Amino acid sequence: MSNTLMGSPIVIVMKQKAALVKLKDLILQAKTANQLSAIIIDYTHEEIIQVYGQLTSKQQRKIKLIWQKCKN
Repeated sequence: MSNTLMGSPIVIVMKQKAALVKLKDLILQAKTANQLSAIIIDYTHEEIIQVYGQLTSKQQRKIKLIWQKCKN
């Protein structure tokens, strides 16, 4: 890809989507609240909420359970 295309809106959107896919994979692999904390520190609140909203209900319950274990 040429340098002139690297900053184009299409390339930026593709990079953003790739980052969100990576975030989703990392969140789904997490087993502890510490792992989740380490993951989310590198992302914005908006990105976390966007990815969380893409998870299935079952996946969301898994993440909630991990966080609840941390509180107890």
